[in-house]
Amino acid sequence: MTMTDSPPATAHTDSSDAAAREVNGIHSLLTTSDHKVIGRMWLSVSVLLLAASTVIGVLIGFERSNADRIDIFGGVNSYFQMWTLYRVGMVLMVVVPLFIGLATVVVPMQVGSTNIAFPRAALGAFWTWLIGSGITIAAVLAGGGWGALDGVTGSEADSIALTLVGTGMVIIAILMASICLATTVVSMRTSGMNLARVPLFAWSILVATSVWMLTLPVALSNLALSYVDLHHGGPFTFGNPEPVAGVTAIWSQIDWLVSQPQVFAWAIPVLGIVGSIAPVAAGVRHVSHSSMLALVSLFGLLSFGAWSQPWFHNGTEQFLFIAFGLVVAVPVLGSLAGSAATLAGGEGTRL
Repeated sequence: MTMTDSPPATAHTDSSDAAAREVNGIHSLLTTSDHKVIGRMWLSVSVLLLAASTVIGVLIGFERSNADRIDIFGGVNSYFQMWTLYRVGMVLMVVVPLFIGLATVVVPMQVGSTNIAFPRAALGAFWTWLIGSGITIAAVLAGGGWGALDGVTGSEADSIALTLVGTGMVIIAILMASICLATTVVSMRTSGMNLARVPLFAWSILVATSVWMLTLPVALSNLALSYVDLHHGGPFTFGNPEPVAGVTAIWSQIDWLVSQPQVFAWAIPVLGIVGSIAPVAAGVRHVSHSSMLALVSLFGLLSFGAWSQPWFHNGTEQFLFIAFGLVVAVPVLGSLAGSAATLAGGEGTRL
């Protein structure tokens, strides 16, 4: 009887199969058109960036608690770079991608569609955002950022320019994803579902992406102006009648993205999430679905912030700025009251 030595062949086959599965898995991530897979990719990476941003935020908090004795980042300019990275990162690399990922998974199912609109563009948006985020983070760590407190050297100018390019890629990716989501809600609803009957989360995504598509091109223009001025300007004097002391002008032109009222625009989907959970938990319909839609729309209107750029005005809009900040509480409180009434109605029904 002759015996054959089969285990090595089996081991070789197993390793080959594992390698093939790995290649197929990478190929799938690069070519998938499944909205659920794309959404999970957004969610997974943004959660990792959330953990990193949280660490940076904690370190910034430590340094701010006792700036005289604690110097974690090695100088005021490095602190400024990490502080701006934290603020921009939390919005454009964490909060917005989390909502985009959740919406990419949920919104098509809520409106009765089999997939998201323009799935290839949705996948391209994710990879553009991922590459842009990586470029932005690397450029900041290399001494770039959105300006410098102690003046800009030649090498820092290149890193700052790279930061602007990476930020622009992130914004373009968010715009691409916004177009896919808004088109899904508007054009791919199931038969018989008009916009007045769209679930609240899907409606909040439509409102949010509409505001994002109106404001983010303005931010892209700010970045383009900053890039040109960085390399060819005088420097950082455009939009201002007199030269500016210091080199924080780049940040001064984009900080409106993370300031009131524009910062509210990134939270619009929160109202949709709360409004969608309440009727499910109560087991009843909203007390007034149309009113909830109107409140989310009003919140989106009041969160439009491209007009509120202090760099380009002399404070003449200050009254309007304050008024928007106060009135925005109305739709928030109204939405919370509507959700609370829905929960109370559900409890009464069960009783």
